[in-house]
Amino acid sequence: MFLLLVNTTKGQDFMHTNSLINETSKYLLQHAHNPVDWVRWDKSVFSEDNKSGKMIVVSIGYSSCHWCHVMEEETFESNEVAEYMNSNFVSVKVDREENPDIDMYYMRALQLMTGSGGWPLNVVCLPDGRPVYGGTYHGKDQWIQVLTNIKKFYDEKPDEMIAYADKLEQGIKSLNPVALQTEEVVFEKEKLLESLVVLSKEWDLVNGGMTRESQKFIRPSRLLFLMKMQSLQPSVEKDQYIGATLQAIIKGGIFDPIEGGFYRYTVDNNWRIPHFEKMLYDNAQLLSLMAQAYKRDKNPEFKKRSRAIKSFLDRRLLNDTGAYGASIDADSSEGEGRYYAWERETLTRLIDDLPYFEAYYGIDWKNPWEEKFYLLRSVISDSDFKKKYGLSEKQFLTLKSNWEKLLKAEMSKRELPGIDNKIITSWNALTVIGLTDAYDAFGDKDYLVRAQKVFDFLEEQLIVKDRIYHTYQEGSVKIEGFIEDYAFLIAAALKLYSTTTEIRYLNFADKFALKSMALFDDPNSEMFQYTSENSIYPSMVQIDDGVIPSPNSTMANNFFLLGILLENKIYAEQADKMLKAASKDVLNSISDYSVWASLYASKVFPFVEIIVMGDKAKAYTSVLLKNDLPNSILQASVSDVYLPLFENRYVAGETLIYVCKNKVCRLPTSDLEVALKEVKAINNEDDSDAIFQYINKQ
Repeated sequence: MFLLLVNTTKGQDFMHTNSLINETSKYLLQHAHNPVDWVRWDKSVFSEDNKSGKMIVVSIGYSSCHWCHVMEEETFESNEVAEYMNSNFVSVKVDREENPDIDMYYMRALQLMTGSGGWPLNVVCLPDGRPVYGGTYHGKDQWIQVLTNIKKFYDEKPDEMIAYADKLEQGIKSLNPVALQTEEVVFEKEKLLESLVVLSKEWDLVNGGMTRESQKFIRPSRLLFLMKMQSLQPSVEKDQYIGATLQAIIKGGIFDPIEGGFYRYTVDNNWRIPHFEKMLYDNAQLLSLMAQAYKRDKNPEFKKRSRAIKSFLDRRLLNDTGAYGASIDADSSEGEGRYYAWERETLTRLIDDLPYFEAYYGIDWKNPWEEKFYLLRSVISDSDFKKKYGLSEKQFLTLKSNWEKLLKAEMSKRELPGIDNKIITSWNALTVIGLTDAYDAFGDKDYLVRAQKVFDFLEEQLIVKDRIYHTYQEGSVKIEGFIEDYAFLIAAALKLYSTTTEIRYLNFADKFALKSMALFDDPNSEMFQYTSENSIYPSMVQIDDGVIPSPNSTMANNFFLLGILLENKIYAEQADKMLKAASKDVLNSISDYSVWASLYASKVFPFVEIIVMGDKAKAYTSVLLKNDLPNSILQASVSDVYLPLFENRYVAGETLIYVCKNKVCRLPTSDLEVALKEVKAINNEDDSDAIFQYINKQ
C-alpha cells in the first residue's frame, strides 16, 4: 500500500485548510489540509457551548500510527466524507500523545463497546461528549454508512440513544479499578509465588514472550520483575524463560540491526516481522532492560544493543534542546516499512561477500517479507559468527563496518520516515532512567552526561510555577502535566540521586512527591487520578502496567523509596496503602501488574539498605551499581550531611559501606567485595527453598 504523507508546511498552497493549521502537534498538522473541518479538542466544543446541538465525532491517533495515515488518505481526504461530516457533525481531532487523558476515556468506552481497542480511535458522541459509538479504522463507504445510521437513530430516537450513553458512562466509571481500602491486607510471600506459578503456565519457553500472544511486545517491566525474582529466588524454568525471551529480543526482527533501536512490536509470534514504528518510550525502557540483562550474565550482546539504542536515539530523536522527540513513523511515501527493506538485486549489487552477509543477517531468499522485499535481522552473536567462520576480530570488524557503510549510504538515498519531535515529559523521564541504568551497568560516562542534560532540560523548561507540563513544542510548554509526568520524573530524580549522590535530585523528588499528593489525590481510592483538572469526563485512575508502567505503580514505588531515604512515615504509609489496594489485581494477574509485583516482592523478601559514606563514596557507588542488587536501596555521600540513614555514620578520612536490613546494620567495611557478599547474604536470609518446594507441589 502506498501512502501520500501530508506536507504540513504552512506556507504552501492547499485546496483545503482547517483550524488545525494553527497547532504545533505533528499529528494534528497532518490533518490540517483535510477537507473535514477539524477542530482540536477543547471543553468549549461540548455541552452548552455546542450551540449547533450537533453530534460530535472524536478521532484520535498519533503521528507514527500506520492505520491513522491509511484512514486519513482513504477516508478523511474524501470530499464526500467531508461534506457529510461538516454538515452533520462537529469533528474533533486529538493527538493521543498530547492528550492521553482524552484517549484513555474514549479507549475505555471503545473497549466496553467492542471488547478491543486500537488506533485510529474514532468515536461518535452526543453533543455533550458522551460516546455512543466507537471503532478503529473505517474505509470511506463504511464510515459514511456508520455516520448516516447513527445520525438517523439519534434524530428518530434521541431518548434511546441518551439512555445508552447513560449506561455506557456508568460502565466507564466502573472501570476505575480500585476503591478505598477497608479490608485488612497482609503481604504474603506464598501468595506472590503462587501467582508467579500461574504466570509461568503462559511462558513461551521456546520463542520467548507469552504463548497467548499472537503478536509479540517486549514488555520490559515484566522482564525486569522476573529478573529480580530470579535473583531473589533462582529457578531453572524462570532462567530458561528469561533467557529465551532476551535472545528473541536481541536476535529477532524487532531490533533494527542497521540504524539501531527497537521497533514497537512484531506482528507474528516468532519475533520475525516488525511493526515499524519506533517509539521513545520503548527504547527508553529497553536501555534499562539491556543494562539489567548485562548485570545478570555480562553477555556483551546486551551492551552492544544498548549502544545501538543510544546511537539511534541520538541520531534520529535528539532535539536541539537536548531532549528527545516522541517517535519515528512506520511509513514513508514508498510504503510501510520500505525504508528498512531490501531487494535481492540491491544487496547483490552492494555486497561482495554475500554468503557471509546472508548468514549474519538471517536472509532466506525463499521467504521474503513482502513481495520481493527482505528484512535484516541479527540472528547470530558476533562471537558465534567469528567462531563459525574462523574470522579474527579485525577481519570481522572490517567486514561488518564495510557492510554498514554500504547499507547506510544506500538508505540515505531513501525518504526517511516522518519524525515527531514533540518532547513528552514522561517519556523523556523514562529515557533518563534508561540512560542512567545503562551508565550503572556499563560505566560509559556519555550515558550519564546525556541523562543529566535531559533531566536539566525538563527541570528548566517543562516546569512552570512548580507545575510540571506534559509537552514542549516549538519553544514553549503545552498542556499541564498528568500524574504520569510527575511519577516518571520523580522516579528519574531518584535514579539520578542513587547514581550521582547529588542531593538536589532527592530534594526534587521530595518536593514533587508532595505536589503530586496535593494535585492528583483520588477521594474515592488510595490511588491518584490521571489528571489534576476538572474535566467533562469522570476522573480516571490507571493502575495496570502495560507497555508503559502505570503512573500509580510508579508513584507507589517512589513513595516506598522516599519513605526509606527520608524516614518519612507519610510516604511509607502511602506506598503501603496503594500496594494493599492493588494487591488483589496484582496477585490475580502479575503479567499486567509487574511494577506492582516488584514492589510487592520488596515487601516480602529481605530488603537491603546500602549506605556509603566518605571521600570515595562516588567511586564505590559506581562499582556497587555495576552489580545485580535486586532488592535494595543505595544512598551515598562524600561528606557528613544530615539525612536519616547517614546519622552517626561518617568517619573522617575513611570511606565505609554499611549493609543493613530494617535499619539494623552489619559492621561497616571499606572492602567492596565484603559488602557485596553481605548484600547477597541478606538476600538469602529466608526460607525461599522451602517455599519454592511448597509452591511446586501445588
